[in-house]
Amino acid sequence: MPVSRASAAPMGSQAWPQESSFLAFDLGKKKSGVAYGSLLLGQSQAVGVIQQKGGFVLDPFAAFIKEWSPTALVVGVPYHPDGQAHDNTRFAKRVAQQLRARFHLKVIEVDERYSTTQALSEGAQAHNVDALSACVILNQFFAQLRQAAALHGAPEEGESNSISHES
Repeated sequence: MPVSRASAAPMGSQAWPQESSFLAFDLGKKKSGVAYGSLLLGQSQAVGVIQQKGGFVLDPFAAFIKEWSPTALVVGVPYHPDGQAHDNTRFAKRVAQQLRARFHLKVIEVDERYSTTQALSEGAQAHNVDALSACVILNQFFAQLRQAAALHGAPEEGESNSISHES
């Protein structure tokens, strides 16, 4: 599984309380998949697909954010297999910045190479592949948090049971 680009460029450490929840987006210029998950359960569920008509706008994202009230957003950022950026990389990073500015939430960028391939291998169909790709992205984020927690050791008795993530 690819390493998150977010952890490669730390901007400070973020402790995530167990009750933290996340909305993840598999961004596309015409369709974006949406998944929701909580840190407590550490798993995701597909919650929808945003259809863009006539140009990309953030308004449909607002409805999901209002409905699910996430602690933070997770955005899949695609790269070529060799790690090089391309047009969709730049598009995803622009949208991530717009989400930060508009909704004033922390936005975590996760390298999403092969998320669609993985979703298809797990049985996704044309009608739900984008939402299930968002699930793959969010599950990858949860796995990275668990890995970071394992590297830093379990909390001592009486310490907070939060997971830190560099972003």
